[in-house]
Amino acid sequence: MPVGFGTLLAGTHSGIDESIKKVIESKADLADLWTRHFSICSSSDPLPEINFEEEVVVCVFAGEQGSGGYSISVKSIEDTDERKIGVEFTCPGATAITTCALTQPHHVIRMPKTSLPVSFVDIETAAEPSSTGVPTRFLLTFEGTKELKAAEEVKGLDGVLETEAMLDGRLLVVTVKSRFPLRKQLESVDGVQSVEIDG
Repeated sequence: MPVGFGTLLAGTHSGIDESIKKVIESKADLADLWTRHFSICSSSDPLPEINFEEEVVVCVFAGEQGSGGYSISVKSIEDTDERKIGVEFTCPGATAITTCALTQPHHVIRMPKTSLPVSFVDIETAAEPSSTGVPTRFLLTFEGTKELKAAEEVKGLDGVLETEAMLDGRLLVVTVKSRFPLRKQLESVDGVQSVEIDG
C-alpha cells in the first residue's frame, strides 16, 4: 500500500557531508539535524512542527560530491510486511556540464508513524550510455592490505563485466555495463580507496 509523505528539505548544499539514511523520531534529534544542516548558512529555516506521536521524519543525504549534477530523493514509500522507502540517487550524465563546486545532495521528508520495521531500498536510474559506445572502465585503488578481499567483492557486483589486476594488485581495472549507478557501489566496498573513470 502506498504511503503519502511531504518534503521538508531538498537541495544540493548542506552542512552535513556524510552519507545518511535515517528515521528521526524525536524533536531533539530533528533539532540536531536542523542545526548541522544549516551550519553553513547565515540563517536557517524555522524548525518544522512535527507531532512525533503521529509522524516521523526521514532524511537521506548522499554525502559530499565533487561537482554539481548529483541528487538524492525519496521516490516512494510502501507498506507491505515492512515499510519500504525507495531512494533514488542520480549522477550527471557522461556529457553533462556541471559546476565544479562541492555539493551535498539531500532530501528530508515527513511521513506517518508506523509500527512496521522500516527499510531503505535503492532505486537505480538508467545510466547514460558512454559517448564512445564501449563499456566504461574504472580504475580502483585500495587501502593497505585490503585489496584481495575488496577485489573479490568487486568481481561479484552485478554489472561488472571483467576485472584486471595491475601493479601487483594495487590497481584494479574494472569494466562495467553502466557508469553511474555502479560507481557508488564500487566506492562503498570496504577497502576501496579511490574510484576513477579510465579516460
